[in-house]
Amino acid sequence: MTLLHDIPTLTWVMIAIGGLLALLLPMLRLARVRDACYRRKPLLTPWERSALQILVGQLPPGHYICPQVRLADMLSIHARNRAGYLRARNCVVAKSVDFVIVDIVSGNPVLVVELDDKSHAREDRQERDVLVNAVLREAGIAVARFRPKQRIDIRPFMATAASRGTAAA
Repeated sequence: MTLLHDIPTLTWVMIAIGGLLALLLPMLRLARVRDACYRRKPLLTPWERSALQILVGQLPPGHYICPQVRLADMLSIHARNRAGYLRARNCVVAKSVDFVIVDIVSGNPVLVVELDDKSHAREDRQERDVLVNAVLREAGIAVARFRPKQRIDIRPFMATAASRGTAAA
């Protein structure tokens, strides 16, 4: 008698069902996703694209720009306990900033650039901006805010960061 005959029929049925489920479950998940349609969209608004071109021209050597960065991706959160950590994390996890100027050598954020369109006049956005400013100040990251039609110039901010030792000169 071979090894295959030693395994009871029920076991073979279970193995076959398990294999079939392993093949079908991904298809079932895909079917749920197909209830919606994914389409590419621009990552940046026209104003953000225009601002990016200006910022690239003003970058000092040794720096690069990252658009649309989540606060949680550039901050390390330290708390006394898990509840404090989760509370602090929840304050920043769903918030992003328009641009981050990063030091190439250290990888550290040096300056956050926010483009404050008319939505920033809303009370909820003003509360968000106060929180973002406070969190970034605590982390030692400068913030430059610009309104539509305001001249975008990050050079003074970069000079200040360099004098504080937070940016490569």
